[in-house]
Amino acid sequence: MLLAETLWPRRPNAAVGIVAGLEIVALGMGYRQVAARLGLADGTVRGWLRAFAGRAETVRRHSNVAWSRSRMTR
Repeated sequence: MLLAETLWPRRPNAAVGIVAGLEIVALGMGYRQVAARLGLADGTVRGWLRAFAGRAETVRRHSNVAWSRSRMTR
């Protein structure tokens, strides 16, 4: 599926940064430490975490489906 250009992240590495931030938080670091480590504003990382928390169940469900499908093709 192709996305319209208006739906692309503002920065090409934005998705990579968000995933890295979420991974670091999952390891136990707080949002302020993550922001400092990634060179971002505290509010940016806090916003990612709030957005992710609101969608965590949907992300988990889609991840499980994708994982199950990848196991079937082996």
